[in-house]
Parts: sequence; C-alpha cells; structure tokens
Amino acid sequence: MKEDRLLREDFISVQDRIISSAIDLISEAGLGSLNFDNISMRINLSGAMIYKYYSDTNELLVDVVKTYFKFDHGIFKTISSREGTYLEKVNMYVDEI
Repeated sequence: MKEDRLLREDFISVQDRIISSAIDLISEAGLGSLNFDNISMRINLSGAMIYKYYSDTNELLVDVVKTYFKFDHGIFKTISSREGTYLEKVNMYVDEI
C-alpha cells in the first residue's frame, strides 16, 4: 500500500501535491487550519520546500481557488469581486454557502 502511494507521488508534481493537501485540509478542518506546517506534515515535505512554491497561504489559496475554478467558473468570479485578502474572500464565500 505504501508503495502505491509513493508511486503515485512520483507522477504528481510537488505543487499539485501541495494544492491537493490544502484542499483536503480545508475540507476536513476548515480554512483556519490552512498553514504550511499542517501541509508539510500531511505530505511529508519540508516547510522550506513549500516556500519554494508559495510565499504565503494567501498565494496558495489563490491556486486552490483556481483549481476549483477549472470546475466551477462562478466561484472564482464571485471571490474575485470581493475586497480583502484571498483568505477573507474565501471565508466570506464559504460562510454564504
């Protein structure tokens, strides 16, 4: 089983693993749990490696939203029209649904 997981990880980019982990984390524990420490523990990756791709959680959240945007154009449009950081915008969106 562990070999299957490792094999899949070889075919998934580090950035996609980070985004996927962020989505899982938000789904399971809410936006407040989104931080690089939690993500690095989930995917066994150093925080420094995450910073190679994202300067902060807001930047990561933009990619999370863009990933959802691929499936639902309305989410990105609604969030983009709001004022504030991406975290604030997404919190407002989530509170409405």
